[in-house]
Amino acid sequence: MRPVAAAGGFNIYRDGGMLVYRRETCAAADVAARFYLHLFPAEAKDLPADRQAHGFVNRGFGFAEYGIIRGGECLAAVPLPGYDLARIRTGQYTPGAGPLWQADFPARPPGRPK
Repeated sequence: MRPVAAAGGFNIYRDGGMLVYRRETCAAADVAARFYLHLFPAEAKDLPADRQAHGFVNRGFGFAEYGIIRGGECLAAVPLPGYDLARIRTGQYTPGAGPLWQADFPARPPGRPK
């Protein structure tokens, strides 16, 4: 499987209904900052009413919620919503200081079926 994006030392993969973050050489300090996941739906109607003005759903998370560190490798798998996505933006940030890194990519490669 090829990554859909790479940033901040992470390769990011789309595997079915999951977004997978993998960093081969990793330590607790690399995943200490919170992650953000902005999901842009293909259809605006799929957004909850309170997110329609923003145009995306925000799923911030701490690495421990979805991830593990094993043998010096970090791996996290975050579930994606059941509706069709147009675009995904993800990264890590420090509150008050902003993003440490960011990746922005189509939810599916061009020409790839849903």
